[in-house]
Amino acid sequence: MTAITRAHFEAQSSPTACVTACGCMALRARGQQPDQHALHVDSSACGRAFDDLCTIVAGATRLHDTDLLGRIHLELVSGRSLAVEVQGRRWMYLPPVLRARDLSHKAWTDEGEFLHAVVLYGLEAAEGRLMPEDEYLCLDPFFPAGAQPLRLSEDALRAVCLRAIVF
Repeated sequence: MTAITRAHFEAQSSPTACVTACGCMALRARGQQPDQHALHVDSSACGRAFDDLCTIVAGATRLHDTDLLGRIHLELVSGRSLAVEVQGRRWMYLPPVLRARDLSHKAWTDEGEFLHAVVLYGLEAAEGRLMPEDEYLCLDPFFPAGAQPLRLSEDALRAVCLRAIVF
């Protein structure tokens, strides 16, 4: 097991390739050099299904816990990385995502509900807070490398997180 780091970041090659880009980051962390264009298949108008990560990345497993955020936290503390499927409309209005958009001058078109996949790869203590709290370090393949990582509070992640797959 090699955890994903910022050095393994890969931007998605098309508007529908977020799942494939997350899989490529996991493969790069394992020392492979995946070809995102060759791996990407639009299985629907929205791109590749989130569960396809279990096919792209050998040994990846979907979490089925009732306390999904608690399990995500435990996996990160143990040094593992995860892909997380998020509610796209809520995601795009989180403050860290708005900052990434402003830094990169890149934004989604606001056309209804959609799903998006990102990678969580670590925890860091939040700066400037009265109460100690960990922030989740996230790589969002929609934005370029210069806008990474996004730092999410637990409340922000709870508001958007739907499913997770451990690498």
